[in-house]
Amino acid sequence: MKNIQFKFIPYDTIKENASKKIVNIVKKGHVVVLDVKLKAEEEAKIIQNTMKYIDEDFKGIEISSLDLNNKDSFGAKLKNYFIEKITGKKQGFTIIGPSKLIKNIKKKKTDILFEFN
Repeated sequence: MKNIQFKFIPYDTIKENASKKIVNIVKKGHVVVLDVKLKAEEEAKIIQNTMKYIDEDFKGIEISSLDLNNKDSFGAKLKNYFIEKITGKKQGFTIIGPSKLIKNIKKKKTDILFEFN
């Protein structure tokens, strides 16, 4: 099996131009792990930026976000709402990797499963 490099990146360090920075790292064959659950708009921006670089060597990306505070109670939802409004972050994480390396990412409630090529 090929060596796989994971880059654990605090989102605050790449907030400016995040989609470009993430795509540049993934194009090099690395899997990016962010310390936040990206919003749908941010994921869409990364996918849109990725489309500019699709060629023979770079086939695209696989992306999945996991919300660590997906609690059903009203109190938990209220707490998470305030944390997100104050910090601007959704608690969780996001994984982004090159399609050439990652065959599939399957998400369950609290797990993300990788299938590698």
